[in-house]
Amino acid sequence: MKNNIVETISLTKKFKHQTAVNAINMHVPQGAIYGFIGRNGAGKSTALKMICGLVKPTSGEIRLFNDPQFDLAYRSIGALIENVGAYPELSAKENMLLKATGLGLNNKE
Repeated sequence: MKNNIVETISLTKKFKHQTAVNAINMHVPQGAIYGFIGRNGAGKSTALKMICGLVKPTSGEIRLFNDPQFDLAYRSIGALIENVGAYPELSAKENMLLKATGLGLNNKE
């Protein structure tokens, strides 16, 4: 049985009187491909932002890599939410090298 890499339990986000994400339960096992499908305003981006630590949940629980405290979990993930974080005038390789340089990785291989 594989470990869950991402797990949410009753994850909820409210903005004043508007519920953006309503008690989602999700279990993503290691090696799985998982996607969100829904209309604009359905809460897809808000859910991803909570999972990535960019937005604080109103209630519920998130576990990344079986770590409910996120001690090292956020160092192990990366996300592009809504917009691609790339320079369109650069090639994919040039964008990758630029990102690696920003992360302090100097070995081009």
